[in-house]
Amino acid sequence: MARVNTEEFKLNKTKIFSKVGVLVEIEEIRENRVTELVGGLHVCAKVISQRKFIEQKLNEHIAIIVIQDTIHTWYQFRNWERSQRRTAAKDKEIETLKKKLAEEIAKREAAEKALFEMKIKNVDLEALVQKFKEDIESKKVSLDKADMKSREEQEHIEELQGDIKRGKEDLGKLQNENIEHKTTIAKKDSVIIELNKDIEDKEGEISDSKKKLVVEEDNSKDLETQLHEKEDDIGDLEKQVKNLQNTISDTILPILKNDLKKTQLALDDTEKKLDKQVAQNKKVSDEKDGYNQQLQAEKTKAAALTSANGVNDKMISALNSEKDELEDKNRKLDSFNKDAQRKLAELVKRIEDGLNDSDMLKAQKADYEAQIQALKDDMEKTGKDLAGAKSIMNQKDVELNNLSELLAE
Repeated sequence: MARVNTEEFKLNKTKIFSKVGVLVEIEEIRENRVTELVGGLHVCAKVISQRKFIEQKLNEHIAIIVIQDTIHTWYQFRNWERSQRRTAAKDKEIETLKKKLAEEIAKREAAEKALFEMKIKNVDLEALVQKFKEDIESKKVSLDKADMKSREEQEHIEELQGDIKRGKEDLGKLQNENIEHKTTIAKKDSVIIELNKDIEDKEGEISDSKKKLVVEEDNSKDLETQLHEKEDDIGDLEKQVKNLQNTISDTILPILKNDLKKTQLALDDTEKKLDKQVAQNKKVSDEKDGYNQQLQAEKTKAAALTSANGVNDKMISALNSEKDELEDKNRKLDSFNKDAQRKLAELVKRIEDGLNDSDMLKAQKADYEAQIQALKDDMEKTGKDLAGAKSIMNQKDVELNNLSELLAE
């Protein structure tokens, strides 16, 4: 619900009957305002009454104080003589206290003097301590540098040890490879020797085959010459037969009729001889073909042996090249082994030098730490002495304050 502007609705000026609930709201506003006014008046009345009550109490307190002071003054004046005696006794006590105070002042001056001397000594000690601190700082810096250097050397030593270990492993591997290469070279040498033996055997076989081939060629030539001779004989015999036939038919037929049987027999014999010669020629031809086949086989065998010899030569050259490579690798491995052993000796020497430097730095560090601990002990002792002197001075100050209070009373 929207708030109502009270300025629009004034008492005895504006009539409100247009909206439902507006009059009730106005009544609530009026009642709240009246309640605020009444509450404010009540608070003001309460404040005023409280102020009056407080003033009354203050007046009563002042009256009580005045009465107490009056009674106290009357009591003091009533006991005047007693107070005089007390004052005299108090004066005596004050005199003794003054003497005691003078003694305490002298003691305090002596203590202050001692304290001043101790302060001077403390200043000197502080300067010495500062100097020692500076020395300690510089030594700490040098120690830190030495520690860093030692750690770096240690790390370097560890790295070098790792390098040594890896170098030893590599060296072992290289030695194993060297042994393997040597065994391989030995195997290759044995293979080369066997191949050379095979080549020599093959060359011997080739030379034998060539000799056999020459012999077979000679035999073939002889057989050919024999075959030509036999063919010439056959031609001569055929010519003789023709001549005989012509002679028989022309002139000697009558004469030779008697000798026909003999001639026929001779002819049969000649034919038999001719058949034998043909068979022999056929046999020679077959032998020639066999020799030619053997010659061809020997030629193919010689060609195969020649090609095998070429292959063996290639294998030998390849094996020789591999052998040369292995020997070069072996030489490289030997040089690498020597370099690794030299580096290993250098690393061992550097490690020993680093360990000696590390031991020296550790001893120097222990000496510095002992000096630092001694200085700390001196500083603690000086601090304890100063604390004791300050506590004594505080006690003297308390006693002087007490005496001053007694004198003031």
